[in-house]
Amino acid sequence: MDGCEDRPELADKINNQSVEYFAKSANKVGATLIYISTDYVFDGNNTEPIKIDEKPNPQSVYGKTKLAGEEEAKKANKHYIIRTAWVYGDGHNFIKTMLKLSETRSEIKVVDDQIGRPTSADDLAKAMFQITEKNLPYGTYHFTNDGEPISWAQFAAKVFELSGKSTKVIPISTDEYLAMNSGKRIASRPAYSVLNLYETKEVGFYIRDWKEALRDYLSKA
Repeated sequence: MDGCEDRPELADKINNQSVEYFAKSANKVGATLIYISTDYVFDGNNTEPIKIDEKPNPQSVYGKTKLAGEEEAKKANKHYIIRTAWVYGDGHNFIKTMLKLSETRSEIKVVDDQIGRPTSADDLAKAMFQITEKNLPYGTYHFTNDGEPISWAQFAAKVFELSGKSTKVIPISTDEYLAMNSGKRIASRPAYSVLNLYETKEVGFYIRDWKEALRDYLSKA
Protein backbone atom coordinates (compact mmCIF):
# COMPACT_ATOMS: atom_id res chain seq x y z
CA MET A 1 0.00 0.00 0.00
CA ASP A 2 2.78 2.40 0.85
CA GLY A 3 4.34 1.66 -2.54
CA CYS A 4 1.21 3.04 -4.20
CA GLU A 5 2.05 6.48 -2.81
CA ASP A 6 5.45 6.36 -4.50
CA ARG A 7 4.20 4.92 -7.80
CA PRO A 8 0.61 6.11 -8.31
CA GLU A 9 0.59 5.45 -12.07
CA LEU A 10 1.59 1.82 -11.56
CA ALA A 11 -0.98 1.49 -8.78
CA ASP A 12 -3.68 2.74 -11.14
CA LYS A 13 -2.64 0.29 -13.85
CA ILE A 14 -2.80 -2.66 -11.46
CA ASN A 15 -5.81 -1.76 -9.32
CA ASN A 16 -7.94 0.04 -11.90
CA GLN A 17 -6.96 -0.13 -15.55
CA SER A 18 -6.36 -3.89 -15.53
CA VAL A 19 -9.88 -4.44 -14.20
CA GLU A 20 -11.29 -2.77 -17.30
CA TYR A 21 -9.75 -5.52 -19.42
CA PHE A 22 -10.90 -8.25 -17.04
CA ALA A 23 -14.48 -6.93 -17.19
CA LYS A 24 -14.44 -6.78 -20.99
CA SER A 25 -13.00 -10.29 -21.21
CA ALA A 26 -15.57 -11.62 -18.73
CA ASN A 27 -18.41 -10.16 -20.79
CA LYS A 28 -16.94 -11.58 -23.98
CA VAL A 29 -16.94 -15.17 -22.72
CA GLY A 30 -19.82 -14.93 -20.24
CA ALA A 31 -17.59 -15.38 -17.19
CA THR A 32 -18.13 -14.07 -13.68
CA LEU A 33 -15.65 -11.47 -12.40
CA ILE A 34 -14.69 -11.45 -8.71
CA TYR A 35 -12.86 -8.32 -7.61
CA ILE A 36 -11.24 -8.10 -4.18
CA SER A 37 -11.51 -4.59 -2.79
CA THR A 38 -10.65 -3.01 0.53
CA ASP A 39 -11.68 -1.01 3.58
CA TYR A 40 -9.37 1.72 2.23
CA VAL A 41 -12.18 2.92 -0.06
CA PHE A 42 -13.64 4.51 3.09
CA ASP A 43 -12.16 7.39 5.10
CA GLY A 44 -12.13 5.59 8.45
CA ASN A 45 -14.23 8.19 10.26
CA ASN A 46 -17.03 5.79 11.22
CA THR A 47 -17.73 4.78 14.80
CA GLU A 48 -20.00 1.87 13.85
CA PRO A 49 -19.43 -0.98 11.35
CA ILE A 50 -19.34 0.36 7.79
CA LYS A 51 -22.34 -0.67 5.68
CA ILE A 52 -22.03 -1.75 2.07
CA ASP A 53 -24.04 1.18 0.75
CA GLU A 54 -22.14 3.90 2.62
CA LYS A 55 -20.47 6.49 0.42
CA PRO A 56 -16.78 5.74 -0.17
CA ASN A 57 -14.23 8.45 0.53
CA PRO A 58 -10.70 7.07 0.05
CA GLN A 59 -7.79 9.00 1.54
CA SER A 60 -4.84 7.26 -0.12
CA VAL A 61 -3.65 6.41 -3.62
CA TYR A 62 -4.28 2.75 -2.84
CA GLY A 63 -7.86 3.42 -1.75
CA LYS A 64 -8.60 5.70 -4.68
CA THR A 65 -7.30 3.23 -7.26
CA LYS A 66 -9.18 0.33 -5.65
CA LEU A 67 -12.41 2.34 -5.71
CA ALA A 68 -11.82 3.11 -9.38
CA GLY A 69 -11.30 -0.62 -9.88
CA GLU A 70 -14.67 -1.29 -8.26
CA GLU A 71 -16.33 0.93 -10.85
CA GLU A 72 -14.62 -0.98 -13.66
CA ALA A 73 -15.63 -4.31 -12.12
CA LYS A 74 -19.27 -3.20 -12.15
CA LYS A 75 -19.08 -3.05 -15.95
CA ALA A 76 -18.93 -6.85 -16.00
CA ASN A 77 -22.45 -8.19 -16.48
CA LYS A 78 -21.76 -10.86 -13.85
CA HIS A 79 -19.61 -9.49 -11.06
CA TYR A 80 -18.92 -9.75 -7.35
CA ILE A 81 -16.99 -7.11 -5.45
CA ILE A 82 -15.72 -8.33 -2.08
CA ARG A 83 -14.39 -5.70 0.30
CA THR A 84 -12.11 -7.02 3.02
CA ALA A 85 -9.57 -5.76 5.56
CA TRP A 86 -6.50 -6.74 7.60
CA VAL A 87 -5.80 -9.85 5.51
CA TYR A 88 -3.10 -12.34 6.48
CA GLY A 89 -2.03 -15.56 4.77
CA ASP A 90 1.02 -17.37 3.41
CA GLY A 91 2.87 -14.28 2.20
CA HIS A 92 4.40 -11.38 4.08
CA ASN A 93 1.96 -10.22 6.75
CA PHE A 94 1.55 -8.52 10.12
CA ILE A 95 1.63 -11.76 12.10
CA LYS A 96 4.92 -12.93 10.59
CA THR A 97 6.42 -9.48 11.14
CA MET A 98 5.46 -9.50 14.82
CA LEU A 99 6.78 -13.02 15.39
CA LYS A 100 10.04 -12.18 13.62
CA LEU A 101 10.54 -9.05 15.71
CA SER A 102 9.78 -10.98 18.89
CA GLU A 103 12.87 -13.11 18.29
CA THR A 104 15.16 -10.17 19.06
CA ARG A 105 13.01 -7.74 21.06
CA SER A 106 11.39 -7.93 24.47
CA GLU A 107 9.09 -5.00 23.68
CA ILE A 108 7.44 -3.91 20.43
CA LYS A 109 5.59 -0.65 19.77
CA VAL A 110 2.34 -1.17 17.86
CA VAL A 111 -0.37 1.26 16.77
CA ASP A 112 -3.39 1.20 19.08
CA ASP A 113 -5.77 3.74 17.50
CA GLN A 114 -6.60 1.90 14.28
CA ILE A 115 -9.54 -0.47 14.75
CA GLY A 116 -10.66 -3.38 12.59
CA ARG A 117 -11.16 -7.13 12.31
CA PRO A 118 -8.47 -9.47 10.94
CA THR A 119 -9.21 -11.67 7.92
CA SER A 120 -7.80 -15.11 7.23
CA ALA A 121 -6.85 -15.43 3.57
CA ASP A 122 -8.04 -19.05 3.71
CA ASP A 123 -11.47 -17.93 4.88
CA LEU A 124 -11.58 -15.23 2.22
CA ALA A 125 -10.75 -17.78 -0.48
CA LYS A 126 -13.51 -20.08 0.78
CA ALA A 127 -15.93 -17.16 0.69
CA MET A 128 -15.07 -16.57 -2.96
CA PHE A 129 -16.00 -20.16 -3.76
CA GLN A 130 -19.18 -19.96 -1.68
CA ILE A 131 -20.34 -16.80 -3.37
CA THR A 132 -20.34 -18.52 -6.77
CA GLU A 133 -21.53 -21.94 -5.58
CA LYS A 134 -24.55 -20.38 -3.85
CA ASN A 135 -25.30 -18.39 -7.02
CA LEU A 136 -25.79 -15.26 -4.93
CA PRO A 137 -27.05 -12.00 -6.42
CA TYR A 138 -24.31 -10.08 -8.18
CA GLY A 139 -23.03 -6.99 -6.43
CA THR A 140 -20.88 -5.88 -3.51
CA TYR A 141 -20.27 -7.81 -0.29
CA HIS A 142 -18.21 -7.23 2.84
CA PHE A 143 -16.10 -10.07 4.21
CA THR A 144 -13.76 -10.20 7.19
CA ASN A 145 -13.63 -12.59 10.09
CA ASP A 146 -16.22 -11.90 12.77
CA GLY A 147 -15.82 -11.07 16.44
CA GLU A 148 -14.97 -8.10 18.62
CA PRO A 149 -13.14 -5.33 16.74
CA ILE A 150 -9.58 -4.76 17.94
CA SER A 151 -6.58 -2.52 17.42
CA TRP A 152 -3.31 -3.59 15.82
CA ALA A 153 -1.72 -3.53 19.28
CA GLN A 154 -4.40 -5.88 20.63
CA PHE A 155 -3.95 -8.14 17.61
CA ALA A 156 -0.20 -8.31 18.22
CA ALA A 157 -0.78 -9.12 21.89
CA LYS A 158 -3.13 -11.97 20.96
CA VAL A 159 -0.58 -13.32 18.46
CA PHE A 160 2.09 -13.41 21.18
CA GLU A 161 -0.32 -14.94 23.70
CA LEU A 162 -1.34 -17.78 21.39
CA SER A 163 2.28 -18.31 20.32
CA GLY A 164 3.55 -18.55 23.88
CA LYS A 165 5.70 -15.43 23.49
CA SER A 166 6.55 -13.16 26.42
CA THR A 167 7.11 -10.12 24.20
CA LYS A 168 5.41 -7.01 25.58
CA VAL A 169 3.32 -4.80 23.31
CA ILE A 170 3.69 -1.05 23.85
CA PRO A 171 0.58 0.72 22.45
CA ILE A 172 1.32 3.91 20.49
CA SER A 173 -0.75 6.34 18.42
CA THR A 174 -0.66 6.62 14.65
CA ASP A 175 0.98 10.03 15.03
CA GLU A 176 3.74 8.49 17.14
CA TYR A 177 4.26 5.78 14.54
CA LEU A 178 4.50 8.34 11.74
CA ALA A 179 7.02 10.36 13.74
CA MET A 180 9.13 7.22 14.19
CA ASN A 181 9.07 6.70 10.40
CA SER A 182 9.30 10.33 9.28
CA GLY A 183 11.72 9.50 6.47
CA LYS A 184 9.27 7.15 4.76
CA ARG A 185 6.22 7.86 2.61
CA ILE A 186 3.40 6.02 4.35
CA ALA A 187 -0.14 5.71 3.02
CA SER A 188 -2.94 7.10 5.17
CA ARG A 189 -4.54 4.26 7.14
CA PRO A 190 -8.24 4.29 8.08
CA ALA A 191 -8.68 4.76 11.82
CA TYR A 192 -11.79 2.58 11.69
CA SER A 193 -11.91 -0.41 9.33
CA VAL A 194 -14.73 -2.49 10.79
CA LEU A 195 -16.92 -3.65 7.90
CA ASN A 196 -20.59 -4.44 8.54
CA LEU A 197 -21.15 -8.14 7.85
CA TYR A 198 -24.94 -8.18 8.20
CA GLU A 199 -25.78 -8.63 4.51
CA THR A 200 -23.06 -11.24 4.10
CA LYS A 201 -24.45 -13.31 6.95
CA GLU A 202 -28.02 -12.85 5.72
CA VAL A 203 -27.26 -14.61 2.44
CA GLY A 204 -25.95 -17.67 4.26
CA PHE A 205 -22.26 -17.20 4.92
CA TYR A 206 -20.76 -18.76 8.03
CA ILE A 207 -18.06 -16.38 9.23
CA ARG A 208 -15.58 -17.51 11.88
CA ASP A 209 -14.50 -15.40 14.82
CA TRP A 210 -11.09 -13.89 14.11
CA LYS A 211 -9.62 -15.55 17.22
CA GLU A 212 -10.61 -19.00 15.96
CA ALA A 213 -9.13 -18.26 12.54
CA LEU A 214 -5.93 -16.94 14.13
CA ARG A 215 -5.50 -20.07 16.27
CA ASP A 216 -5.95 -22.20 13.17
CA TYR A 217 -3.37 -20.16 11.26
CA LEU A 218 -0.78 -20.28 14.04
CA SER A 219 -1.23 -24.03 14.48
CA LYS A 220 -0.17 -24.52 10.86
CA ALA A 221 2.60 -21.90 10.79
